[in-house]
Amino acid sequence: MAAGNVTTKIIRQSLEVGEVMAPSFLWILTASNSLVDIPNDQNVNQLVGMLMLRQVSPQAFNQLTETNLLNESLNIWEEIDPRSFQESSSKVDIFALYAFDAAWLLILALQQLCQRNSTNCLSFENTSNCFKARLTAQEDFHKILQTITFIGLTGRVQFHSNTTDRIDDTGVYYIIDNIQPSRMSTNKFQIVEVLQLNGSLQYNTYNSTTAWVTTGNIIRWPGQRNEIPTDYALLR
Repeated sequence: MAAGNVTTKIIRQSLEVGEVMAPSFLWILTASNSLVDIPNDQNVNQLVGMLMLRQVSPQAFNQLTETNLLNESLNIWEEIDPRSFQESSSKVDIFALYAFDAAWLLILALQQLCQRNSTNCLSFENTSNCFKARLTAQEDFHKILQTITFIGLTGRVQFHSNTTDRIDDTGVYYIIDNIQPSRMSTNKFQIVEVLQLNGSLQYNTYNSTTAWVTTGNIIRWPGQRNEIPTDYALLR
């Protein structure tokens, strides 16, 4: 999985080479910001049909999240580092929200641990080696982690002893965008949401297609076709 800047470089080189993108091939990207620096008025036919998978906040699916906590976090960010501050929460990377909830989970667990055993709740063993250092009361700490549940920035945070994934109504949420010709100009492209995946649906399997829901927008495939391509490119 390439980062956004690497993907952008690959796309630029592919556009220059030609015949390695649309309409001969379908490209699927996971770096949603990889088209920011791509000229909008060039090589539109090679870009149309491209699909981009991106993870989004549960708020995009009207899932319950702790918006007050998010607003308070943004206020602290603005006060401490106003130069990097993002005014809109939508510009905050989704993985930053997950990192915040993970840190908050550890804080709550340590708080309970110290309430039960204040003498050595923050003591560590093997501190001379950072790779072998561990919390002295790690077993109690793990048990506490399994009992904590709260509504965080990414929805309900809750774990179980039999899995490392979040359980119940928690999950991940994805949107697939499609590169389509602009409605305003045939020489430009636009990004259109075409599919959504609600990760909170239970009993989904990795090869399940039932959880993907259309947004009502038609997918424009390479070659500006509305039908799913069934052919393949020939090697020459």
